[in-house]
Amino acid sequence: MVKKKVSELKRWHWGQDNVSCEPSDDEIRIAVQARDFERRAFQDAAVEAELMGEQDLQKRHDRIRQYHARRIAYFVEHGWFDPIVLFEDEFWIKEGSHRLRAAKYRCMEKVDCVIFTPRR
Repeated sequence: MVKKKVSELKRWHWGQDNVSCEPSDDEIRIAVQARDFERRAFQDAAVEAELMGEQDLQKRHDRIRQYHARRIAYFVEHGWFDPIVLFEDEFWIKEGSHRLRAAKYRCMEKVDCVIFTPRR
């Protein structure tokens, strides 16, 4: 495990249908204050079906953005034990984008990370 500076880590932005689904700090703050948390990971089949099943694109994008805000709020409030997983370049995130955004929201300087090494 390594400690990495939050400011050096990179992640892909959340979007769908070429539309940004990035939550604002205000949306995260509102979710934290309301204790409106999301415990389920985006990769959970039920979450994906729930979010992607919306036919109205505006509603879909809003739901996805709110999902991300609630997921980040969960980590802001409860913290996490799993380190962020980085690709071999040691900067791009493979797993842990919500944790990174929570760390930024909490003004953390460093986070625990592990480097993903694919089997060759």
